[in-house]
Formats: sequence, structure tokens, C-alpha cells
Amino acid sequence: MKKIIILFSILFLVSISHSGYKKPPWHFVDIWWQSNKPLPIFKSLSLDFTIHNHVPDNVKLYIAPVGWIEFNDRGAYAGIQTDLMKLVGRRRAKYVGQGLIFSRWKTRDLSATKVAPGGYNQSAGYEGDFVGVRNVFTWSIGKYTIGLKKTHTQVIGGRYYSWVKMTVTEHRTGRVGNCGSIRFYGRNLKLKKSIASFVEIYGGSIPYYRIPRIKITFGNIKVNGTRAYNDYAYSSYPKNVPPYGTSYENNGMVTVELGRRFSRQGLKSTKTSYYKVHFSR
Repeated sequence: MKKIIILFSILFLVSISHSGYKKPPWHFVDIWWQSNKPLPIFKSLSLDFTIHNHVPDNVKLYIAPVGWIEFNDRGAYAGIQTDLMKLVGRRRAKYVGQGLIFSRWKTRDLSATKVAPGGYNQSAGYEGDFVGVRNVFTWSIGKYTIGLKKTHTQVIGGRYYSWVKMTVTEHRTGRVGNCGSIRFYGRNLKLKKSIASFVEIYGGSIPYYRIPRIKITFGNIKVNGTRAYNDYAYSSYPKNVPPYGTSYENNGMVTVELGRRFSRQGLKSTKTSYYKVHFSR
């Protein structure tokens, strides 16, 4: 009888991960950092993030300190994952472990990528057309800085393009991971007045009890070496994602917490699909 009860409990926990919510990827929290004034022409951007807890190896977690940024109206994203996916042929994929990810939307042209030593590139359309670069990089508890830097300009067919390189630096050791570079149109790269960070579960659906109990803190954004995007910030929580993430202000930064059910009661509902909370900065 005891075995039957345990089996029933496991089956129940598995089944509720599919109840009323979309399948992964699950964006638990999207943090939007805002600037009230125009940004300078882009040369570099950095953002600090701290992982406060161990992340289990068997959970596909995506930490995207730069989850959305636009260079001349071309969207891009950058971060770290617990298990990078590598396409093998047209229909097969394999996972290669922890690493770095940097992609841009609205192209499938692999010539717009430069692979770092040990890395690889990718072109796909399963979430919309994109190209990206990837590289293995082990990470754990600690403080890191993600960096995006314009490296050079290139002229192709009489048109100017700019190359942007992504790195992640581990503060404890000084170790730097090189993800590779991506090409964007334009001699000068203009930034929008907002960028985003997010934390996501990707891959297949998992039961709620496997969502890791972790905290990650984001902040200290700099553009060209000067503090930026520090006028105000807000977080949004998609309604079609399990409410297992929250966020709060933490000494001028924002901490994201996952792993237990959080109440959405009292939060402002916007666009019928998100809950929203503002932070004073």
C-alpha cells in the first residue's frame, strides 16, 4: 500500500507540471532595465550577475543577463546555460554541457558569426530565424560579468557592418570565457532605452519539484564603462508560465528567486498576459 501511495504521489507531481501552462521554455521572470535618456553609440556593455546557489546538472537552466538587446533594431541575447544544445545534421541534436550562448534574430546567414576556439555556431528557425555562437564554459556559485564589445568594422559590398564579441568573466579566478562574435549592420551601433534579463527553464516539461531553489542577482550595468540603464526597472511574470519565480530589489540590483510557488495577488496585470512589478532605483 505504501508503494502505491508513493507511486501515485510521483505521478501526481509529474502531471501537474503540464496543467494549465505552456510547455517550456518557461521565462519565470523578465527584468526590464530602463534609461530615460538616449544611450551613447555602443562600444561595450557589461552586466554583473551572481549565482548564490548550486544549480543541479539535470536541470536545463538558462541564465540570460542580456536576455534582450537591440543593435540598430536587430534583437540579440546572451547568457549561460547548464546544457548547451548542438545541432548534428538537420534533425538531430546533442547536449554538450555548461556553456555560453550569444545569438541574434532575423537571419540564417552563418557568415555573420565568428566561432571562438573550441566553440561552434548555429543557424536555425525553430523559434524564429536566428544565428548564434556557442562555447563550453564551466560555471558554479559565484560572481560573474557578462561583456559585449564591438571589436571592429567591416565593409561588405559597400555597406558597413560591426562585429560584437561576447565574454563572461569569473570574478573569483579571473577566468574569461570567449563565446565568439556576431556581425550587425551599421558602422555605428545604436542601443534602445531598455534591455532585459531573464531566467528560463528550457527543454522538455519537468515536474515543479525539479525547478531548482536558487537565487541570482543582476545589476551594475555599464555602457562604454559608465553606469547605464539605472533610471528604473520592472519585472514581468508571464501568466502562461508556472508561478515559481519572483524578483525583488537588492541594494540597487535585482535578485531573482526560483523553486517555490509565489503569489501573484496584488500585482498589476498588463497586456492580459503578464503580471508586472516596478522597482525604484
